[in-house]
Amino acid sequence: MKNRKLLYILIPATAIIWGAIAWNIIRSLKGPADDQQEHYLPFSKNVSDTIEDGYTLLADYHDPFGTEYARPKVPVQDKTKIQTRNASTIRRRTTRTQRIQWPNVEYLGVIMNEKQKVALLKIESVNIIMKTGEVSKELKLLKIYDDSVKLEFCDEKKVYRKRPVP
Repeated sequence: MKNRKLLYILIPATAIIWGAIAWNIIRSLKGPADDQQEHYLPFSKNVSDTIEDGYTLLADYHDPFGTEYARPKVPVQDKTKIQTRNASTIRRRTTRTQRIQWPNVEYLGVIMNEKQKVALLKIESVNIIMKTGEVSKELKLLKIYDDSVKLEFCDEKKVYRKRPVP
């Protein structure tokens, strides 16, 4: 047999492991030793089960389920503080009134040259080859990756991924 030396190591190791398991099982059935007895504190009636210091829940927010429940009354001072704090901490989104219509763009792939990368794009059903930084039909190519390109159109940036071949 090739692995006879390995058997001389594995059989005693298996016996030691199973012996340790059996030893732990037998020792746990006997119970804890005298020096390992658990010491419990006697029950004291002075121990308080209630928490003295607590907090109040301020549930003054919009009900997501649309049902009207009785909301807790909030004092006028706290309510004004909450409104001013929320108004100052809310990050306002800068949304344009007119949504920008991006042209129909498809990323077809990349050609790697010794010096540079060139992206193959299909913009409005016209095949175009672009380098990084070039502008074509108001689309500026910012970055070329192996699986995607990053384009800019009217100060908006989008990443277009390569479509998988079916």
